[in-house]
Amino acid sequence: MSALRSLLDEMALVADDDLTIAELDGDLVELSHIHQQTEVLLARKARNLADRDGHHMTGHPSLTAYLIDRLRMTAGRARRFVTRVLAAETAPASFAAWSDGRISTDQADVLFQAANGVPDQFPEAEERLVDIIEPLSVSDTARAVEYWRQSVDGPGELTGEEQMIRRGFSLTKTIWGMRRADGWLTPAVGEAFEAAIAANMAPPRPRTPARQDNDVTTPSQTWPGTGSTTPTHRWWVVSDPTSSSTSTSTPSKADRVVSTKPRTEASSHCRPSHNWPATPR
Repeated sequence: MSALRSLLDEMALVADDDLTIAELDGDLVELSHIHQQTEVLLARKARNLADRDGHHMTGHPSLTAYLIDRLRMTAGRARRFVTRVLAAETAPASFAAWSDGRISTDQADVLFQAANGVPDQFPEAEERLVDIIEPLSVSDTARAVEYWRQSVDGPGELTGEEQMIRRGFSLTKTIWGMRRADGWLTPAVGEAFEAAIAANMAPPRPRTPARQDNDVTTPSQTWPGTGSTTPTHRWWVVSDPTSSSTSTSTPSKADRVVSTKPRTEASSHCRPSHNWPATPR
């Protein structure tokens, strides 16, 4: 530990203004890798402490309480950290990929949460999921894992009668004027809803070069290994802060209705080579 502290002290003495952009970029990436390895070490040491009942010996009723007191974490962060600690057992392949640096901490957290959410289905699909999400961004990782989770833990294919029983939609106005929507729509109602939103679309805002790939769309995308087709569109309304309009049923011109469609097969998370883990219901 003393050697690590000495190294950090030495790095802190370097004048950042004297570094080139390339050197700063390299330092940031390297420090990020070191930070992740430090988090892995923390998780391993915390697991060892818990296995030896160390948190009780130090006067704490749980590992979470120990982290809040001794490491000065918030309760939410402590609970997330405990999930990482337990992941060595609940998601061993994901934990190994995190430890090796093949996936980032944020990507690993997505897998750890899935392991807790669907513990019966996750083990069979875990190694394939790790391979699939390894080259993805964190946002694409979350979408990919959520889609897989729906395929194994969702309602599945419902009859017309079952759809009518499940259907329901709630729209709640928040104290800030925004609306929160949640529910299930039948296929026919869902198509009508999308058509109504599409009819009120404003011209899309300019896209930066770094996000041009998000504009490449396809009418629908069959996700490998599941036989399911992703939704053609996903809509939301982005309100202009200069506008007083809060309507969600008929957006005003001050509102932008943004459509996000699945990427083409050229996208890394939709490549034909990806065989999604098929887990029996």
